[in-house]
Amino acid sequence: MKAIYETILIPLDGSPLAEEILPHLRRLALPANTVLHLVGVLEAWRYAMGTPDLPMHELVGQMRTDLQNYLAAQKAALAKLGYCVETHYHEGDAALTIIDVANRFNVDLIAMTTHGRSGVRRWALGSVAERVLHEAQQPLLLVRHETLSRDAFKHLLVPLDGSILSEAALAHASIIAQATGATILLLHVVQ
Repeated sequence: MKAIYETILIPLDGSPLAEEILPHLRRLALPANTVLHLVGVLEAWRYAMGTPDLPMHELVGQMRTDLQNYLAAQKAALAKLGYCVETHYHEGDAALTIIDVANRFNVDLIAMTTHGRSGVRRWALGSVAERVLHEAQQPLLLVRHETLSRDAFKHLLVPLDGSILSEAALAHASIIAQATGATILLLHVVQ
């Protein structure tokens, strides 16, 4: 495993919530040559009815333009910090697109913010983060919505069940702990 993450995929949808992952990534002290893949996905099917003022094709066209402009602005801002930034705009299912782009570019990490919903609210509204968590092959850094950057990496809880897969998380926790000064807490539950 590499000592640091060289390529990171960051899903951004234009919302302040999605952007909340960015300060957390800066805390990882990534080298300037880190490649950031910004992925914007427009789920056009959500707007099938359009609005009273705009038919669907005009609404989706405007949203497409807005998301592409947003990705370009984020790319420019991150490039000023020295990162190599690539943007990817797609239309379709957000979770599947994130996973596809992660696989296509063989990223080292997927980093995203989650609403932190649970129970019926998550089931009723769906969760892109949860689907990515269960289906992606890459390590995933999820930061709960409204977690302050200074608080995000105080303690890293690493659950271990004795499997090789769970032990692989130790290397990632070590990378994050070294960069942020976090304490690693290991958890093994015996039933």
